[in-house]
Amino acid sequence: MSSSTGLIANPGDEIKVDQTHSYVILGPGLLQDGPKRVVATRAGILHFKKPHTYWLESHVKKYWPARGDCVIGCILQKVGDNFRVNIWGPEPATLSAFAFEGATKRNRPNLKPGDLLYCQIISAHTAMEAEVVCVNSYGRRGSLGVLESDTSTLITLPLEVIHMLLSKECPLLTTLGKKIQYELAIGQNGKVWVNGSTIEKTMQICTALKACTKLSIAQIRDMCQRIAGS
Repeated sequence: MSSSTGLIANPGDEIKVDQTHSYVILGPGLLQDGPKRVVATRAGILHFKKPHTYWLESHVKKYWPARGDCVIGCILQKVGDNFRVNIWGPEPATLSAFAFEGATKRNRPNLKPGDLLYCQIISAHTAMEAEVVCVNSYGRRGSLGVLESDTSTLITLPLEVIHMLLSKECPLLTTLGKKIQYELAIGQNGKVWVNGSTIEKTMQICTALKACTKLSIAQIRDMCQRIAGS
């Protein structure tokens, strides 16, 4: 379970984190600046999750790429052996044609403008475009890759709702899964790919997700009880 430290940070502030572990995971809003210095890249409240994960949470409307984030991307164009990908951040990201499981010079994905991807950011700096891949650290696809289905759609949710849906405290996705068969790719950039067994089921999932924009965790639990009892 994550918790707020109560510390309010501004861009450029140095953040004190426990670096007695062999490594520390820095999430959105934090940047490693030197061997033992961590600074805030935006204003927000510092959050901590055991054993050693830190991030800044803030009510921002614009997504800022952070290393390790999983995001929904849309292919814009191909440039040589790379693709430019819209990740709905300040700038498009770069995706190598070889950043797919099993990709070679003779076997590369045939992506077209408009294709959707679930990808992970491996490099993010304010002075250059972010870099994304569709493989995990073991070179496997895992849950990453091209998103395609005739019954799917893409919706946009506030970033704070995305964080809530990804929290283990939120019961909505588990409850919906007991009632409706569906697939979901939640991008930390505010985009969610929804795929139900039919268009009608997809729209039902979208309606439930959009309802979360005005509900607290307690209210979501109440909604889940109503869904479970229906």
